[in-house]
Amino acid sequence: MRSEEVKEYRRIILDKICHDDMLIDLLCTKEELKETPEEERYKLIPYKHCFPHDYTPIDESGNFLINRYLNFEIQETVNKYNPTLKDVEVYFFAVCHQTQIKMSTTDLTCWYDEVACIIDDLFGDSNFLGIGKLELVSNEPYRMSYANQIPYKGRTLIFAVKDFTDGKKYGK
Repeated sequence: MRSEEVKEYRRIILDKICHDDMLIDLLCTKEELKETPEEERYKLIPYKHCFPHDYTPIDESGNFLINRYLNFEIQETVNKYNPTLKDVEVYFFAVCHQTQIKMSTTDLTCWYDEVACIIDDLFGDSNFLGIGKLELVSNEPYRMSYANQIPYKGRTLIFAVKDFTDGKKYGK
């Protein structure tokens, strides 16, 4: 297992999120979209609406930010049955302030459910990381150890590599 892979996977995942028009529309505010030329919209996403780690949106004063976020994390462990392989899991956290949950006044769809469907379509059953097909293994409510104290709701999606095509991509 090589730690260098995690950096590469983060870059690949963030790039894929930043260049998806449906996610851009769901993550950015109407004002941001209106003020930004279409060919520059991908720049609105990194470290503003999408973090390559779990993120609690609190400002310097300790106030919760009213916004929508799509964050992700990567976990690699040595396969307990075959130590030449690693188990890779990608966690996506679609999280929004509780005032941002509804898509519209007439639509009952939750914002984070819509994002979860796009993430599933974008990443599920694909080999975009180049190590094997990612499969959705969990889609559950977003939880934090202090969830009752924060006004955020969402979904956690977990994808796992199930069929390795290159288990030791970086060798050794």
